Amino acid sequence: MVRRFWAAADDVLLVTTPDAVSVMDSYATIKCLATREQRPPLQLLVNQAEGPHVVEDVHRRIDMSCQRFLGFGVGICGGVPPDAGLRAGGGWLAAGEAPTGSAAAAVARLAAALLAEHATRTPRRAVPPPHSPEPRAGQENAQPQQTY
Repeated sequence: MVRRFWAAADDVLLVTTPDAVSVMDSYATIKCLATREQRPPLQLLVNQAEGPHVVEDVHRRIDMSCQRFLGFGVGICGGVPPDAGLRAGGGWLAAGEAPTGSAAAAVARLAAALLAEHATRTPRRAVPPPHSPEPRAGQENAQPQQTY
């Protein structure tokens, strides 16, 4: 399913945190999903970033790895700062839990910038049809399972 969304995307916004494991997981995700045929523009969003220097550092690490080992770079969308109000509320949706907090303001700015950027663009391609695998031996008469 993730591969299908990746392939259909006009752009990919990959969200990570400054945590070393999160950075490695983000690079691994890019490495597994990005192929020459299916490489939509990729931007990085750094959540829980203590400041612009943290956003730049996380972006630099992932971008350098992608350029060195995969032959392409990643863009940077920005960062969302930590918000004590969200931590106290269990970390749920910024606008719902802390509508005046720093995280909610950052998400609102990023959303507005992304919407403005995409307002004038034409989609690159249509969503590919879902793939229907051939039935395995002995399953010719099996009923298809619904997926949600």
